[in-house]
Amino acid sequence: MNDKQLVVRCNDETIAWLEEHGYTNIQNLTTQNYTFPVVVVDIETRKFFGTNTTCMAAMKPKIIEF
Repeated sequence: MNDKQLVVRCNDETIAWLEEHGYTNIQNLTTQNYTFPVVVVDIETRKFFGTNTTCMAAMKPKIIEF
């Protein structure tokens, strides 16, 4: 993770908002196929993707809520 990436709490509204604002859902995440509570949003490439517990523990990010 770099300074151009944010960790955002994930729900149906978050995914919809990101897609409506031109962010690419590169893993085709939905709340049915992705149960982890956050996604990583890359503001430079305008993409978002899933992560896992190990990565989050290593980074200890501040989680943003929409």
